[in-house]
Amino acid sequence: MVVALLASLALAGAATDNQPCPSVQTPIQPVIGVIETVRVMDLDIELNARIDTGAGLTSMDATIIEIMKSDQPSKPDRIVFTLEDGVGGTRTLEKDIVDWVKIKKKGAPGSMRRPVVIMTICLAHQAIADRVNLAERKGFSYPILIGRHLLKKGRFLVDSELSSTRVPACQP
Repeated sequence: MVVALLASLALAGAATDNQPCPSVQTPIQPVIGVIETVRVMDLDIELNARIDTGAGLTSMDATIIEIMKSDQPSKPDRIVFTLEDGVGGTRTLEKDIVDWVKIKKKGAPGSMRRPVVIMTICLAHQAIADRVNLAERKGFSYPILIGRHLLKKGRFLVDSELSSTRVPACQP
């Protein structure tokens, strides 16, 4: 009788060990794939983007037209640049330069200095303002590379088996 009681208690304990703890709740986070369509809210254009959890900053293909040095220390330098609009044209933007970053050259020694601006990117259903470095990305398959900082702000989970899971649902 004692053996049967101990066996039933052991089985009951084993069953509860495999149950999830009710006090621990996982927040619902949007799952995205490695390629997604995003909307650049600053210009209201949609482009395909590569999601790259290995990159810190988001990077955007841009042709730099002019960098205007500020004559006042309290005011930032400004940059004029163009982006392809995804339908065969280009759009021009002027922004404050908030920083400069050094990025390693792909397949070559050394690094490049790139300007950083604040852009608002719509990914899935979230419009996220974040730092974006501007670079000539002509040799790359996608005009935008979404980095960890933006993914962290949106609390996105990336599933490497997925692509094109969401359309940008932010209103301009």
